[in-house]
Amino acid sequence: MGLLCTIRTLPSSSVKSFIITHSDLVLRAVCNSQNRLAHAASQAASVNSSNGATASIPENKYELFVRPDVQDILKKLTAIDPHKVLPNLTKLKQTREITLMTKEQLIQAEKAALERAEQLSQMPPVLPPRKECEKVMAVDSQLSGLSTSSIVFTDTTLGLPERERVMVVRTPDGALMSAPWEVRDRVLQVYYPRSGRRVKPAPMFSGIYLENLIKERRYKYLLDSACCQYEPDHPDFIKITHQVYEDCEARETYHALLSTRHYGPMVFYFVLQKRVTNLLKHLLHQNRPDDCIEVIKLYSIVWDLELASPPETYSIKVMTSFIQNFIEKEAITDVSLLREIKILSLRDSISSSHSEKISADEASNSDSESDSSSSGSESDGSSSESESDGSSTDGKSFR
Repeated sequence: MGLLCTIRTLPSSSVKSFIITHSDLVLRAVCNSQNRLAHAASQAASVNSSNGATASIPENKYELFVRPDVQDILKKLTAIDPHKVLPNLTKLKQTREITLMTKEQLIQAEKAALERAEQLSQMPPVLPPRKECEKVMAVDSQLSGLSTSSIVFTDTTLGLPERERVMVVRTPDGALMSAPWEVRDRVLQVYYPRSGRRVKPAPMFSGIYLENLIKERRYKYLLDSACCQYEPDHPDFIKITHQVYEDCEARETYHALLSTRHYGPMVFYFVLQKRVTNLLKHLLHQNRPDDCIEVIKLYSIVWDLELASPPETYSIKVMTSFIQNFIEKEAITDVSLLREIKILSLRDSISSSHSEKISADEASNSDSESDSSSSGSESDGSSSESESDGSSTDGKSFR
């Protein structure tokens, strides 16, 4: 059912009445003044202008985030750890519970814990900033000055998605327009509240409070709170997540988001920006060349880069050659990245030579042990023969 609104003015008197009819219920919320709406629109425009780099990325690239192969790569990179994802659930219980389990029950319990950790580690989608929905539908000069504040009319039909819910605003100058995003978010939170979300965002998402949280490296707390407060395509959510990702790159603290739901979107963000050099250096420095292969595979999927087929067996020699092939394709001249590759190759050669030396020593030791055992068996045989001869002579003498 649609929304039917009738506004009637009685010219014979100064009494002005509003007749609002709806199938279920019509909510009328008085917003702030028109100046505040204009200020919100200008603020959103400034946020969009600051995200010029994000707007330059084609929107079809964001759609790749939900592809199954991309999701598999991001989950591998996240390296979900149940002990890190589920630490607070055990702290909620005042007493410990000890349960006797069979081996099969223990395997099932571990599987259930891993599934629970995967559910809690579900990655928030990476979306482009939402487009402005403010549009003037009609202007009635006779209603100009009827009210000193704007009036919001909301369709309250049950079961409608939030994006499909009709919401219009009648401004004091008589214009009827679709509600801007700020008004929609505020009114929807008033009448359809969500747990953890406020009508007005907390101060922690702006100003010096946001800077202090990032400075203290409280990334997970900040990003989890932003997921509760904002939609994934909200400009403020995108701005906050980008600030956190940039700080992780500047401080080389990518591991702070490892095994969290935000590690995959961070990697996808740097791939969209074509800035994976520092991330590859970090992974190589952490002795994680297999994750470097996954990042390069993701990069080739997003930007249609033709590379050699990824190695099936992750040996250091094969992986370093694959990484060098990617560097040559992208014309990366970062000296520190090349140094990390050389260090990895040198470390592998040293470890392989050391293992060969150990295997040779073990082989020589086994040969010496076999020789000693054979000589011991020969000596035992000679002694047994001498004993038998002695026994025979003794027998003859006894006879």
